[in-house]
Amino acid sequence: MAVRHFDGVADMARAGAAPFLSASASFAALVRPTVLTYGFVAQVTVSISPAMYGLSIGADGSIGLRSVVGVERRSAAGFVAAGRWQLIGASVTANGYPRFHSYSFDARTWQRETAASTLPGPPAQPTGVSCDFGALSGSNRYCGDLAAVALWSSALLDVHFDSLATVPRLSAWNGISTPNSLYLFDQLNANQAIRNRITGSTAYSRSGTTVVLDQPPIPYHLPGAYVLTDDGWTWMRAALFDVMDADDWGLPRAITVLR
Repeated sequence: MAVRHFDGVADMARAGAAPFLSASASFAALVRPTVLTYGFVAQVTVSISPAMYGLSIGADGSIGLRSVVGVERRSAAGFVAAGRWQLIGASVTANGYPRFHSYSFDARTWQRETAASTLPGPPAQPTGVSCDFGALSGSNRYCGDLAAVALWSSALLDVHFDSLATVPRLSAWNGISTPNSLYLFDQLNANQAIRNRITGSTAYSRSGTTVVLDQPPIPYHLPGAYVLTDDGWTWMRAALFDVMDADDWGLPRAITVLR
């Protein structure tokens, strides 16, 4: 398996995103920070505004949620630790109090907190939306690894975040309260597009970033294999090979399996 690494200096990536339908929103991300610095894991942008909602990690291990008007609310310190995989997230109703979530896969425990102040929400977005990973408008860089990011046009409940941490595979996030965008960072080559698994968008650009061969705490897919197709390395479920030889797919017999 592979994850995407951001160096915290110059790395970022951009992919196509579906517009938020209201000022209610939720973020979830599977992260492993290398060091804790103030940086944005994901930020939604739109052509008529410099920034939309953004999810950040603070140097003190806090989680932040930023809105289009430049206001950011943060959790207490210590929600995020360096060097370990965590599921982090934030949710907010329109002009409501953001709620922050962090799940430690080591301790198997949640930290949750509701902000003391409301977050002014932006209006519904037009088309032409993108999601930036690893930076806020080219600054405030995230340093670490990233396996998955999902966005919702609604405020997820605690029970929804519980489900995100316990699914058998990350691709199953698309069945939890209907996200409007889902990104899995399983590409074996940094030049491969980070596809939006909900909209199908393959719009993609990057500045730096590297691929690290590693296994996130939740696998991306059901057991299978990466096979080399005309579109590059593509994951295929193991069940396909139980009923059909690789030659029947027009694929080479030599298949690299990454566990």
